[in-house]
Amino acid sequence: MAATIVSLVAFQMFAGAAGAADTRLIYVGSGPVSDATNGHLVLSPVTAGGVSAANVIVKNTDNQTLTHVVLTFDAPVGGLTINAAATYGADAASCAPGATKPLVCDFGNLGKNQTRTFTVLFNAGSTGAATVSASIAFNESRPNPGGNTHIDPVTGGVTVGATTCDFVATFLPPGQTSKVVGTGCSLDSTNPQSTSVNVPSSVVSAITVGEQDSTLCNGALACFGQASIADVAVDGNYTVTWTIQWQVASNFNVNKFGILHFGDGATSPDLTLTYKKDLCKNASSVGCIESVNLVGTTLTAIIRTAGNGSMRGFS
Repeated sequence: MAATIVSLVAFQMFAGAAGAADTRLIYVGSGPVSDATNGHLVLSPVTAGGVSAANVIVKNTDNQTLTHVVLTFDAPVGGLTINAAATYGADAASCAPGATKPLVCDFGNLGKNQTRTFTVLFNAGSTGAATVSASIAFNESRPNPGGNTHIDPVTGGVTVGATTCDFVATFLPPGQTSKVVGTGCSLDSTNPQSTSVNVPSSVVSAITVGEQDSTLCNGALACFGQASIADVAVDGNYTVTWTIQWQVASNFNVNKFGILHFGDGATSPDLTLTYKKDLCKNASSVGCIESVNLVGTTLTAIIRTAGNGSMRGFS
């Protein structure tokens, strides 16, 4: 009888521990909330000198309150550093630099299905693979020897690319009044085209800007140069002001200049703008050419479009 009682007690202890492990659950990731994305942060594309961002969702998926939930970030490995001062979002006020860690987010108690969200920004230095690591922890009122150890790892990564005369990638955070993105290279025989764009301060998004060889054109038009590209990840009804420069022939006729705009992934233009017919009428005009200047062999055009895409000059 004694052996039977001992076995029964042991079984009850085991069942209690397993039940505890199965019901103490939390999600941390960039979403959407699911088992497949739990523990994984997604960082936006970035080149050296730019900014990468990771949206963070912390959700109590348990059936009870979780006590003293804390998310702690380690220093990234690779060419990234955490910009704690620029962390933003609904629950960013819970985050601050720790004594030994670059960012600690203390959310207190989280009730069933309660969610905390914020965005972490990373400054990109050197090129190459970079890894971000964090851990989520919470306290319990009794030991839990089951599968849930109360400390779960969270990881993410991005390859920091090289900023070149043809490509730059960064993230535009809120509160940034000047949002001009471009490669910043001057024109010469090895870099005959440059592109920069200006977007409103309301745009909070990843963005890539640059040029690439392209056959995009339209019918019998004589297109020249590369395709200037501005890819803003967040679609919306906002004005993109492009400044594009080309190195052109000494006999280039600026009066025959025009430019085509292509939407993301499109092979046919949605705008065909000419210097003679499509100059902007006022400061709020969109889908027009603001100015065209030719100095020597440097052609500079400023164009306003609704949204991003790519541009190709013609003459």
